[in-house]
Amino acid sequence: MRYIPVLILAFMAPSCIGTDFIDEPLRPAAVQADIEERSLSLFIGESQRLNFRILASDGSETTGTWQWSSRNETVATVGSDGLVTAINIGQAWVDGIVNTVLRDSVLITVVADLDAVASVIIEGDATNLQLGESRQLAATVRNAQGQMLSGIPIEWNSSNPDAITIDNSGLARAAGEGAAEITAVAAGVSSVPFRLEAGSGASVRSGAFSGLNGYNVQGTATLTQSSSGAMLTFGSDFLSQSGPGLYVYLSPQQNSVAGGVQLGKLSANSGAQSYAIPSAVNLAGFGFVIIYCQPFGIPFGACALQ
Repeated sequence: MRYIPVLILAFMAPSCIGTDFIDEPLRPAAVQADIEERSLSLFIGESQRLNFRILASDGSETTGTWQWSSRNETVATVGSDGLVTAINIGQAWVDGIVNTVLRDSVLITVVADLDAVASVIIEGDATNLQLGESRQLAATVRNAQGQMLSGIPIEWNSSNPDAITIDNSGLARAAGEGAAEITAVAAGVSSVPFRLEAGSGASVRSGAFSGLNGYNVQGTATLTQSSSGAMLTFGSDFLSQSGPGLYVYLSPQQNSVAGGVQLGKLSANSGAQSYAIPSAVNLAGFGFVIIYCQPFGIPFGACALQ
């Protein structure tokens, strides 16, 4: 009997098993949707197309599909291409949304003649006040051609008087920790809100990691955002199972990095570490931190930020 040698090959994938190999790294994700205009004044019947762009996590411009809507279509409508049309006298917010989580808005004011107030713009030299500190704000009132109008009374409002109070002259005062949106109203026309923060101005969200897909990731993560920037920090209790090509992501969902932002390669499998977040990233849309095995497309673990 003739024996034919049989070669048995054993293959062991390095830690990440069960999905197709990704030949190319993920492209920079879209992280911010910007409408160039903060406010826009139009005459009844006039139309104007908005200027807008989408920014990626590396700061470059990228592409995406915008979804447009008007909060008051009796005043202004908007088409699928961002073309705004003025219908009746009044004000309406127009919203643009990309990938369901990236959004920006513009305040549309519709007037009938040049004598009408078409814009109210708040001017201030600070966005953060220490407790007890005061700051004078001013508001300019203009017509649809940008000419300044004088002698028109201005009403000042704060969305959160417990944090920021404002008097009839536009003097803002930090009354307690928190933030408020200040608006100035002239002849029934409101300004775009001017945001003021009282106290440290820092926003902190944190949570604990848990493993996904049978992998072990544990420890704490803290996301800190202030006027000086944003930082993601892992605690000294952080521990991740080893694997090839592990990266840190901010993501809008727990089990995927689709639509997320890559912050860099995982610095170490254990211990405290920090990751700077690009200034272009709008953190409002991201509620999860994910440890992601990029070569095999597998989330190792996730942390829900609260």
